[in-house]
Amino acid sequence: MNKTLLKWFIILIFCFVVSTFLHEIAHGLSSYAVGTPVSTGFNKVGQPYKTPHDLDFRKGLEKDENPWDMGPSTTLILSVGFTLLLIKSKNKNQAIIMIIGAFALCNSLIRLIPMAHSYLGLITKGSFYLEDEISTGILWYNLYGLELMKYIPSLISIVVSLFCLHFVIKTLQIKLPGLFSKHVYFTTILVFAYIISFSIESRLDNIIRINWI
Repeated sequence: MNKTLLKWFIILIFCFVVSTFLHEIAHGLSSYAVGTPVSTGFNKVGQPYKTPHDLDFRKGLEKDENPWDMGPSTTLILSVGFTLLLIKSKNKNQAIIMIIGAFALCNSLIRLIPMAHSYLGLITKGSFYLEDEISTGILWYNLYGLELMKYIPSLISIVVSLFCLHFVIKTLQIKLPGLFSKHVYFTTILVFAYIISFSIESRLDNIIRINWI
């Protein structure tokens, strides 16, 4: 792995972890706003003063319903914001471009990958794998009685994430032309950065918790 790809690898891991943490904070703020005490960390929402290691970590939250949970929307806002910043930025510093581009990439994938997983379940099993947007869509359907409402949150995430991903890659090709000459290597480190960041988040989730009470 050359130095540039190593830099990308480290930056991507950092951006995945930070962006996921912000996503979880948004979950916490949403619960706090409706008066539901929870704790958030780097991966999962649970009972205050509990960690994912505790058997009763999710007790009482299994049917927690918030039709306006801000977790996914916060991630999409970050994705759009960093994508626009990357496109509009006149900064020529390679490191700055890499960081902005990495945040845009990571926030797009943080919602796109779970949505792909959910729809894979629909195709292979006939039912969605539950993710944030799917749960919200089901809740909207139960509240408003429109079948279409089940799909709106997930489709919004898919469309916004794909648009951002398209423009991020297109802009990085212009601003960092050497990057995609080795696109196979870049894709590989992107996948590994996602996997490793998930492992880091799971470990940190048991160490750092914010109690929203």
